[in-house]
Amino acid sequence: MCKDVAAVLYGVGARLDEQPSLLFTLRKVDAEELIHSEIDLGESGGAGEFADDALAELFGIEIDDGGTGVSTLSVNDGSIPHQDRDGNRQENGYCLDENGLIVFSGAAIQNLRKQFGLTQAAFAKQIRTSMYYLRKWEADPGGRPELDLSVQVELETLVKFGID
Repeated sequence: MCKDVAAVLYGVGARLDEQPSLLFTLRKVDAEELIHSEIDLGESGGAGEFADDALAELFGIEIDDGGTGVSTLSVNDGSIPHQDRDGNRQENGYCLDENGLIVFSGAAIQNLRKQFGLTQAAFAKQIRTSMYYLRKWEADPGGRPELDLSVQVELETLVKFGID
């Protein structure tokens, strides 16, 4: 997937997060008509419960209680944001800011580069930045670099989709 398509899909996802009702508009469905329509619930009348494995099969997800006794859902690729114990939103193990963007520290950028086994030169080229900035970010592992939007998109694309 090219970076332009990834950026568009990311933007659409962000808009749908802000206004889920846009999904009805995109699908040309009248939400009020859908709410008031009659649905055949079968013999159970809708009162039955599904077993976790039936839900997992129905929605194509894995259901994991994480040993806490509370069921949490996770999509197979782990891309659904969730909250950590401190209440911070996370996605793929990365904290998210108030806009839903991944917060990259210098250490996170370096770990991502090493995860893909790339040199600094190859990684800088991959995320479309200079060696100067990459070295500067990695030299300050606890710092939060101010990233250009294009670099932010490239890093998030790597986290979510990997390298082509």
